[in-house]
Amino acid sequence: MSTLIQIVTASAIILAADSKMVDTYSNTLGHVTKIVSLSPTVAVAGCDLFKADATVTDDSFSPPRIYELNYNFVDWAKQFADFSDPIEATNSIAEGARKTFANFGFLIAAKAFRKRSFLAEYYVAGYTAQSIPLIFKISIPIDWENAKILDPQIQTIFRVSNTRHLTGFVGAGCTHNAIDRVFRKDGEPYKRATMLQATLFDKLFAQQDLTIDEAQRLATALVTVEAEFTPNTVGLPAKTVVIAKPSTPLK
Repeated sequence: MSTLIQIVTASAIILAADSKMVDTYSNTLGHVTKIVSLSPTVAVAGCDLFKADATVTDDSFSPPRIYELNYNFVDWAKQFADFSDPIEATNSIAEGARKTFANFGFLIAAKAFRKRSFLAEYYVAGYTAQSIPLIFKISIPIDWENAKILDPQIQTIFRVSNTRHLTGFVGAGCTHNAIDRVFRKDGEPYKRATMLQATLFDKLFAQQDLTIDEAQRLATALVTVEAEFTPNTVGLPAKTVVIAKPSTPLK
């Protein structure tokens, strides 16, 4: 599991994720990069599946067919480098995932992954040529009964038609139970968040726009809260990626 924060301000899109890997296939823990910048205007973040390395044999053919199933999120994402449009990047990533995971049914049948609705999820964020910020979610569903991967599903997370009317957006993906409680001003997660960044959470709840630096600090605080309250699946350090609005300098 993972946690992912998406913040859209007037001058940038900020993505932040934890770095803990819980690999249910090899039963090992480690750290992994969960956000990859594809170009100055597009980035992709992943949930759940970050590495898979296995050799499977299909005995239904004569001679048997052998499949090498190798997947590393960071290396895999590099094939989509240089996409400058988030819509094109989303469509290409969805098609790439469909092809990559076509033979992963063998691992599903072998119960190599914990039972869940999706094998993996991706968040694609970026700016169009018209400087419109967009965020999409790509989900890779699992058919457990028939042990196969289904076609990717694409969902729009954030879209505005006119940046003149853009107000701030803060969203959470992957694992976000504690973060949801922060947004509801509920109990210990909310108290911890305000201890970390009281002024920034005041600005968030007042719907005030954030600078790039403030958005990064807010995103890091939210990831930190989730890591502290769900340490088995989410862990620090947090990594942030800034996609500056075209013509907007980083500050």
